[in-house]
Amino acid sequence: MNKRIWLTTFLLSTVVRLVTCWNSLLHPEAAWCPDATGYHELAAALRQGQFPSLFRTPGYPLFLALTGATSSDHVVFALLVQILLDALTAILLAAIARRLFESDSAALLTGLLYALCPVMAGLCGYIVSEPLAIFLVTAAIFLMLYQRSGLTWLAQAALWYAAVMVRPSYALLPLVASVFFVWQPRFTVTLKRQVLVLSLYAVLTGAWIGFNYVRTGVPTLSSNPNVSFYIYDTAAVRMVEQISLSGYIRLALLNPPEFDQQLELHQIAYAREAQASLNSPAQDLWFTKDNPALFRTLQAEAIQKLEGRWPTLIAIHLTGVFQSLRPRWNSVGWFFRVLDGSRMLLLPLAVGVLLWRRQWWFLTFFVVWAVYALLPPGPVGAWRFRSLIEPFISLTLASSLMIAFQWVQQQKPRLWLNLESSSGTQPQPEL
Repeated sequence: MNKRIWLTTFLLSTVVRLVTCWNSLLHPEAAWCPDATGYHELAAALRQGQFPSLFRTPGYPLFLALTGATSSDHVVFALLVQILLDALTAILLAAIARRLFESDSAALLTGLLYALCPVMAGLCGYIVSEPLAIFLVTAAIFLMLYQRSGLTWLAQAALWYAAVMVRPSYALLPLVASVFFVWQPRFTVTLKRQVLVLSLYAVLTGAWIGFNYVRTGVPTLSSNPNVSFYIYDTAAVRMVEQISLSGYIRLALLNPPEFDQQLELHQIAYAREAQASLNSPAQDLWFTKDNPALFRTLQAEAIQKLEGRWPTLIAIHLTGVFQSLRPRWNSVGWFFRVLDGSRMLLLPLAVGVLLWRRQWWFLTFFVVWAVYALLPPGPVGAWRFRSLIEPFISLTLASSLMIAFQWVQQQKPRLWLNLESSSGTQPQPEL
């Protein structure tokens, strides 16, 4: 790839993220988010050689520990590293675009679109795991497409494992990516190599599951899905029962602040009911996240209460998908709102262009990846969950723009001849 492409992409990405995160860099308390306190505590525990959580995996707390962010007062260096990693993600994504579309122009356009992505730029200014996880996933796909040595598969497997240790919900992404890139022969991603990658990845992931089983008696990657189910899904179904499914969808899409408040009230109401049986004075159910006996009991009760409500649950999760795709209603600054809204409005047009040109492989990959990224989070759909598909949104927009530009270039001679014939002029002979 041309050096000017990666240099331009890196510089623009870095500048955009520095500008976006400037307030967090000057005032570290602005980088706080609901997950930050737990991450800091686990980072401090890792410094002491301990990791007591079953709800979290150690990837992001280890990153914070290595960057000295064991408390909310020492996050500036961690934020700067996140900014640089996301700028490197833009370069890797440009290289992936170069391999997918065999065009330097497509590579540059993809890198610039990702550099100007408001979601990823905004996430770099918070203590959240998404920027690190997206970098690791993008790096793994890059190594899959650029296999330059016999040991590349080892690094690829390590990157996939690291990504899952940062965000355990990414557990099936190595399989999804391997299937699609092996399916497309022009990328020369061999089945044998990816079987090796997936085998090593399975061994590493299985080792963590085994570690959890030994220390807690629960063979799980993370208790996050179990806990989120009885905290969020149960509250969402209660809300549907009160205001109807149509009212739920309308409120979620048209009035997000009111929706968030009402969902929180239902979470509190359900928590009080559950705590009465648990004899606990806590105000919510998050205290159960690292207690295997409690979260198993609450999960079983939630499944029993929601029995036969699967159509409602599916509708709730689909509503969460639209919530995640909706431009950020609480975005800071009108410029980033306009930019984010423009990306989301152009996305259906871009998909239409790819359908027109019959880009079935890429479209199928994009749809499967997007469903995996957006559907499981459920009723708490939020702009941060879009992080996993933002690289592919940039790829989709760039490829469709390139197709449209090439079509216009092909139509220029025909349009010129039509204009000449309609004006009655004839081309002059050459001397």
